[in-house]
Amino acid sequence: MGGTGLAILRRNAPLRENGRIGDVPHLWNGTFEYLAANPDQAVIFNEAMAENTRRVSQALVSAYDFSRFRKIIDVGGGNGALMTAIVATNPDIRGVVFDLPRGSAEASQKLADAGVAANCEVVAGDFFRSVPEGTDVYILKFIIHDWDDEQSLAILKNCRKATHQVSKILLIERVMPEKMEATPANQRMAMADMLAKAGLSIAQILAIPGLDISVIEAVRS
Repeated sequence: MGGTGLAILRRNAPLRENGRIGDVPHLWNGTFEYLAANPDQAVIFNEAMAENTRRVSQALVSAYDFSRFRKIIDVGGGNGALMTAIVATNPDIRGVVFDLPRGSAEASQKLADAGVAANCEVVAGDFFRSVPEGTDVYILKFIIHDWDDEQSLAILKNCRKATHQVSKILLIERVMPEKMEATPANQRMAMADMLAKAGLSIAQILAIPGLDISVIEAVRS
């Protein structure tokens, strides 16, 4: 699936609306190395991502039924904003925020401030190496579009390896073939090959109302 790199992130309408992404140069696969070396630009980038996450999180919990699950992990979950919204709306859920230590440094405080810390935990790790096992749902929100095909496939395979038989993997993405109408059928075409290589298949694609993104629900093939 060509074009899964940061070019998709740069075309992401919700991010561009806040006017900040244009202030951050070099949005390609070296972005994270660039931001690590330029803390001032990292602040701009992180603020833009946080604004976008708040908007997407509220729309996502309204559009997708998480209440049927017992345990959910947000892979690459950052500061825990998405997990906060999910657990606040579904208090019976156990949530896990999984990210590198530097990525999840603010998560514990954010979960505590929102009053959901008792139902959540923050787990440090690297999704290129492994992902915690045995969770009902694995969320990858705006993760796959940050990496090339080989890296994306490695992430998906690690998530698939961690799943149990009825687990679901949710990709929150704006993914479609170039120069084609952004219909669920075309999104399915764009993602199916890569998911198949990871041992996954698409169960459904749910458009999130008001946003140009979708929930791509994948299950074990």
